[in-house]
Amino acid sequence: MHATGLRGTMFKHFIFGCGFLGRRLAHRLLNDGQSVWTITRSPLKAQELQAEGIHAIVATPEQWANVAADTSLPSFKSITICVGNDRRDGAEHTTVYQAATRAALILAQRFPGETCPIQFVSTTGVYARAPEDKPRPTSQSLPPTSAIPTTDEHAPLGAERPGARASIECENILAGQAKVPYCIFRLAGIYSLARIPNLSALQAGQPMVGSGDGLLNLIHVEDAAAILAFGTQQMPPWTIINVSDGNPIRRREFYEFLAERYQCPAPNFTEVGGRSSPDKSIDNSRLIRWYPGPWLFPNYRVGLGAGV
Repeated sequence: MHATGLRGTMFKHFIFGCGFLGRRLAHRLLNDGQSVWTITRSPLKAQELQAEGIHAIVATPEQWANVAADTSLPSFKSITICVGNDRRDGAEHTTVYQAATRAALILAQRFPGETCPIQFVSTTGVYARAPEDKPRPTSQSLPPTSAIPTTDEHAPLGAERPGARASIECENILAGQAKVPYCIFRLAGIYSLARIPNLSALQAGQPMVGSGDGLLNLIHVEDAAAILAFGTQQMPPWTIINVSDGNPIRRREFYEFLAERYQCPAPNFTEVGGRSSPDKSIDNSRLIRWYPGPWLFPNYRVGLGAGV
């Protein structure tokens, strides 16, 4: 397990969103001897988190700002916002994301002369698709992924999904204030053996929506948690940083690998619709310069247990 370098000193950290990613971040901090606080709408989940050693407050998003203003809460070394959940509709995405962001800003400034840095988990889905002003190449004429222009943190935005649109709004909230230091972590597709995108559809023989030639940019959830844990110790020198493993893969190759691994039908693609752009390759050079590693899962084959 990657150590954050905090062991030996007890610090308190607050996480908005103790789910698939946030819970792993919490346990990394706990394992380093830290104290972790969170907030949840579910009394049952609060009990589960408390049993894991996480201080859980039960409140609705409408109450989060009032909770954050409570000066009886301790002072925190870091605040992380990772409340993403694509099962919500567009309106709820915006409500929950903004409630967490505004509450985090309040929480960070409760005591005079003291501010607490904020980590906001965004998504590479905020980037606009590359304009398709030329015919799409055939699979036989596709360039290698290494030859595709990369999408860095200065690329134009153009979110399509509700979560990505809500992320842009919250990024703007953070950028529009100057009192609290922050960093926006734009994560590529998060995966693990427990969460493989579209695996059930593949196993059922259903067609994959979109092009098989589009790129998948990925980050294993354990590497994402390790990166955020490191950020609680040393914030990046930039306010925006892309987080991916730096090994984009064609969707067709990814699902052919899964079909072989899980012994299910070969993938087929609708070639229309979907979100994948054939030439969106996420540039993670800032991440590589800042994060010391080690990478636990440097590519999807390692991440899914097949070796290099």
